[in-house]
Amino acid sequence: MVNKIRKLLFIFLVFFPILKLLSVYVVGLPKIYEPILMLISVVLVIIENKTVRYWIMFFLQMLVLFFIIINVFREDSYIEKINLFRFITLFNLLILAGKNSFLMDALKFINKFRNIIILQMFVVFFFLWVMFITKKGFYYFSPWQMTIFNPYSQIMDGVSHDFVYHLIYLYLLIKNIKVSKLVEYFSIISILIFAFFTGARTPFVVLLLLILLINKLYKNKLFWIISIILVPLVLTFDSFWSSPMVQKILITSENGQISNGRDSFYLIGIKDFITNFNIIEKLIGKGVNYDRKLLYYTTGLKIWSHNDFINIALTSGLLGIFMYIYAFNLYFKMLFKKAGFFHTAYICVIFMSLAFFNGLYVYQDSSYYFVLIILIYFSNLRNTNMEK
Repeated sequence: MVNKIRKLLFIFLVFFPILKLLSVYVVGLPKIYEPILMLISVVLVIIENKTVRYWIMFFLQMLVLFFIIINVFREDSYIEKINLFRFITLFNLLILAGKNSFLMDALKFINKFRNIIILQMFVVFFFLWVMFITKKGFYYFSPWQMTIFNPYSQIMDGVSHDFVYHLIYLYLLIKNIKVSKLVEYFSIISILIFAFFTGARTPFVVLLLLILLINKLYKNKLFWIISIILVPLVLTFDSFWSSPMVQKILITSENGQISNGRDSFYLIGIKDFITNFNIIEKLIGKGVNYDRKLLYYTTGLKIWSHNDFINIALTSGLLGIFMYIYAFNLYFKMLFKKAGFFHTAYICVIFMSLAFFNGLYVYQDSSYYFVLIILIYFSNLRNTNMEK
């Protein structure tokens, strides 16, 4: 029973690249697969943990079901419910990733479908390069007042961040299967080019940091020598300075809003939680859409707080924050066993920076998979090193 349900989850893991691509043309596909994925994760966590922690996991999943029940039948738009599904899926995948047998089965499943993954990568990268070269993947994004690259914009509400997290997922998936160095480097260069022209600063930095860590470029003298030579050269190109990434940095720096209003969003959320929530609301929050309603009422922008902890406090209360921290605690314990202190600390800084300054689950369905596959990668690496 457990193995069958695990395989359902792994099928999503392996076929996610093509599923994401199909979502561009099959309207409403994420609305189908995201609730299914969430329910699979709920069932799997309950039946996986038939140990001392069983009652803890059962209690946590009852909390999950409670949050689903009180939120799903509200009148909020479906995208807000999607955010709830993503939070629950991320929460459960973090718990499952804390189990070694789950990671090993996931790794075997990925390698079993190696050829299919490579074929998917060929299709996806071919599509992305065609969209990039023909300029069909570029469009004018009015909130930023600039043209950005995001060929998946139809399913991401125009936001390019989810696209970059999807690119990160593709990179990590490639690292989990054996491909030639030529294919790997082509993939990395392609991903960096696509990500740079999205203008999404935070996920682009995350991508760079992960590539530096996983490819151990921080130890490579040749890499630093080439970088020192190439960076000044790149700075001389007009296309660099006119790129959405650079333009966004320059515009926000000039108007004194380098944080893009995040400091105001944080203060509004914290103040409202302290002063306007009763005891029950502090425990369970005011519902999945409350963070956006609050900021729309106070700033005129229907936007989230760009901070997971504030978002969760407002929407799911202290119980939601407990769930989030508990799950990440299990995740980092397993990561420490697999990767050691340095890699764990490095990735912890990345994830917590994302959680505090952008949001790890709010607007990207790729996030929960790239979080999981990082741990699968280090499990793979540890096994390889032990075999040597």
